[in-house]
Amino acid sequence: MKTTLYIQDDLFREAKVKAAQEGIRIKDLIEEGLRVVLSGKHPFKRARRVAFPLIQRSSQRPLVALKDIQRSQEADLEEEAAHAKSLRR
Repeated sequence: MKTTLYIQDDLFREAKVKAAQEGIRIKDLIEEGLRVVLSGKHPFKRARRVAFPLIQRSSQRPLVALKDIQRSQEADLEEEAAHAKSLRR
């Protein structure tokens, strides 16, 4: 059967090079690739979705208190300021 395909330019150039290296026509290379994919034996099978387990919490309290986050941010800012000051010397 004769058909028209639109293939990205870079992919087509790569396929032409591969076909030339193998000493075959590009048509044959494309047919071989289709056969491999359709056989299901190709190494590029799409990954299945992974289901991660959900961790249930026993309480509705936040895992980290807001004051702890603010304290950590303040400490980071102080550390950055001290570092910047040491670079200016």
